[in-house]
Amino acid sequence: MSLQTSSLLPRQSLTFTAASLTVLIAFGASALPVPLMSTWTREFGLSTAAIGMTVLLYVFGNACSLLFFARLSEVIGRRGAVFVSLLFGLAACGFFLLANTPAFLMAGRLLQGLACGITTTAAMSWCVDSAPPRRSWLATAVSSSGPLAGFVIATIGAGVAIETQLAGTRGLFFCVLVLELLVSLLVFLASETVTTKSAKKGILKPSVMPPPGYGRRLALAATGFVGTSALTCFFQGFSARVAEGLWGTDAPIALLSDLVYISLVLPNALGAFAAAKFPPLKVFAPVGLLYVVTGCGTFLSVAWRLPELFLAFALVCGATQGALTAASFKMLLEGSRIMERARLLAALYLISYMGTCIPNVVIMIFGKSAGLNAIAYGFVLWFALTLAALLYFLREVKAERAMKEVLANEERREEAKEASGTGRS
Repeated sequence: MSLQTSSLLPRQSLTFTAASLTVLIAFGASALPVPLMSTWTREFGLSTAAIGMTVLLYVFGNACSLLFFARLSEVIGRRGAVFVSLLFGLAACGFFLLANTPAFLMAGRLLQGLACGITTTAAMSWCVDSAPPRRSWLATAVSSSGPLAGFVIATIGAGVAIETQLAGTRGLFFCVLVLELLVSLLVFLASETVTTKSAKKGILKPSVMPPPGYGRRLALAATGFVGTSALTCFFQGFSARVAEGLWGTDAPIALLSDLVYISLVLPNALGAFAAAKFPPLKVFAPVGLLYVVTGCGTFLSVAWRLPELFLAFALVCGATQGALTAASFKMLLEGSRIMERARLLAALYLISYMGTCIPNVVIMIFGKSAGLNAIAYGFVLWFALTLAALLYFLREVKAERAMKEVLANEERREEAKEASGTGRS
């Protein structure tokens, strides 16, 4: 079973391109403040509490979008919802361009969170709707790896621009503003895929309940997302600390911390594109096992201070992350109808954001006193739990599909008997 796409969509390539670029630009723009935070700290004298508030407001905005705007694209269409997302993104750029106090930065981060939440439900669903029928796997690859790809491009690009003095903070956000305006033009020219709109009643009612029949599949997909995104989230904040542990404090930590993070996230897209071409239920077990083995190897290399081994394990682990995420995404949306996709993605990403917090909250509470070795061994336990949950929910999904096939075969036999009986009479 493959993803159902719109086979007779006008300007299909343009529509898929517009949806894909929306995902990249929204998440890329949301990542831009990460490398710029040190600059803003010097410029505005940001306290640790203020920096923490910018992160909290981004997460809050994202969660609010997933809770309250999950059905927005079903009511006003994919294009309309994507325009709302881009409008939030443009407003965020305006706040960053005019920033002269920490309050402007906080407002910008809140708006970016709202933009990314709507992008998750509307633009990713639009990718699936408009993907070329003969290459429907592209929708899985772009939607599952697009956010991380945007994050990597933005953080590396911003770091290079600041270090080489090609552009300042305002110059970078002006570039983002121009790019979002260009993407808005593509969205305007693209085709709508939601032709039958839902009723506006209850549009803002908070709900992340998946459509009936998706419970086990959502549990399996969420396990894949949570198990992998927790690792990425950890390295976003602790790459410098890992680099110090591997190479020592006398090494060029700024450069090596980038190497640590890039070695994990760059292979992600490659793994996603490779796995998107295969039946997802055949991917979970072997790739999940490889992810757990290489993930354990990555953290044990940190605990044992083996930098070369760390890089080798991290490269393979990053590829398996992308493959597992793509398989989760494709499996969840297989056979889904257009009007179900936005709610499915809202539920998936909200569960994922909440689940990703678990190991990172534990690290916040105990990490400083426990040290890097304890964190490494803690993640080994996390990988073991991830594998156990993956195998359990995979068995449940396969059993559910087998039961549905048995019932479908019985219905076909009954219909055949009725047809033959009618023919004799």
